[in-house]
Amino acid sequence: MSPAAVKKMTDEATGEASYRKPRKKCAPAQVRPPLMPLIDVMFTLLMFFLVAAKVRVPEGMIPANLPELGPLAAGKAPVGKIFVKVVPVGAYNRDVRFQINEKDLASAPDLYLYLTRVKKELGPDVPIILKPDPNVRWVYVVDAFNQAVRLSFTKVGFAPIGSPG
Repeated sequence: MSPAAVKKMTDEATGEASYRKPRKKCAPAQVRPPLMPLIDVMFTLLMFFLVAAKVRVPEGMIPANLPELGPLAAGKAPVGKIFVKVVPVGAYNRDVRFQINEKDLASAPDLYLYLTRVKKELGPDVPIILKPDPNVRWVYVVDAFNQAVRLSFTKVGFAPIGSPG
């Protein structure tokens, strides 16, 4: 510090000389929030949502056109349509039976073979109408639908509720 900066000061009461440095003006202290607890809370929330999230496989869309109420509602079955009833069997509806024109088929491969013969005789444009029982498991209905689509039938649909057959 330069000698000019240090001023001789005298105490008025005692008359003694004292030398002091003039005080520097300090910048005001900056208040900053603590970041470590904030980071800990963010990681805790991230872990919570990762563990609590349900990971689901997106459901596929099945292309199907539901028929309008028409001749089926009046009780008249049009000629040339194949009606596939999906009926549950066994305890707790764990098994299924497919009925086509009063013929019972025990499994999806049997349904596939039967529909293969239908396609050879009538062609792929014959309408296939699925009529599931209200108590049947949906996996069996989708399985019957997939067998018809697998054979490239172009008109596959579902019967309206309350239709005969």
